[in-house]
Amino acid sequence: MIEIERTSAVAHRIARAAATGKGLVLSADEAWRIATHPGANDRVRAAARRRSGCRLTADETQLLADEPIRDIAMVLDKEIENRHATGRLQASLLDVITVTDVVQNLEGSDYRFAKTMPRIPHWYVTVDSWRGPLGYHLICGAIWKFGTRERWGPYNHPYLYANGWKYWVMSDDKPEDVPIPTRGSLINRARSERRHPFDGLTGSPVSRALDTLAGKVTPTGQTLDVGCGTGRLIDLSGLPPHRYTGIDASSRMVSACCEAHPTYADRIRHAALHDFWTALRYDTVVALGSASYLTPAELDKAWELVAPGGRLCVAFLEEPVGCPHLFHQPMPVVEGMSLTATGDGLVVGEVTKPAGEGVRSQ
Repeated sequence: MIEIERTSAVAHRIARAAATGKGLVLSADEAWRIATHPGANDRVRAAARRRSGCRLTADETQLLADEPIRDIAMVLDKEIENRHATGRLQASLLDVITVTDVVQNLEGSDYRFAKTMPRIPHWYVTVDSWRGPLGYHLICGAIWKFGTRERWGPYNHPYLYANGWKYWVMSDDKPEDVPIPTRGSLINRARSERRHPFDGLTGSPVSRALDTLAGKVTPTGQTLDVGCGTGRLIDLSGLPPHRYTGIDASSRMVSACCEAHPTYADRIRHAALHDFWTALRYDTVVALGSASYLTPAELDKAWELVAPGGRLCVAFLEEPVGCPHLFHQPMPVVEGMSLTATGDGLVVGEVTKPAGEGVRSQ
């Protein structure tokens, strides 16, 4: 989907071009924002990965201007009219926004360091420095909707965890109940210190077998390493930093990986798969060993993160290691994936996503 603050303008451009039977030139920013829209084709997604613009034919524009994008534009138009008339946010708009939209907005904002609280390092953004009061208020409401409520001192805030950060709103009022803009409120963010059951996990008895398997995996294009550990895939694949993204729920693993691979440090996140949100899709998604600890819903998400024509490569452990209570048996698989036991404690599988198709795990 498209960044909420700009949805109406981009959607109208698409709709007008389609109505007149014309093509459309998308900027790099627009291509990135609609890359995950169901009507976006492979060229749009490829342009988004390259951070470049692209020219769409009349037929491609027509396919893009489908019902969902018109609905988004219509809802936003009504919301803007309501905002001017009443100064309040309608909860209906929160039914349109997704967590990915929220994270895109949050990560694209300009934060200031909170100098008055150096012992509790965090950053903040206000409505005055946001890209418009409607978008700011909407994101506040989305944090309330998608966040997990936790207590900090006398406060009880909803925290949204995403890509190694946590976000919260410094206000006790629900955004849909107060006028726009919310003067004096802040959107804060700090490095995530969310504790995971994997935090104590530092290694695996089947590491030699995983080393052998990682050496045989040949990632192509942009690669997501789910459960990157201490950097096994980095060491054995030779992937350059600009083509690699690693996530791991173990803080010890992430620290060890960053220390051993300093040039990759900004490509590695302390986040479980369910806390990882991006509009990008990857040519290769790898889960070596960590697949055994993914729920079926998380494996669905891993599959959704694969670009059309891309591959999902997984390795399940035959026996639980470190966190037996999180070990999933039987092994969830994606439709079309065949599993093969290697004889050294692993069961491996690989599947390629056909262009334009999405398959759910079973």
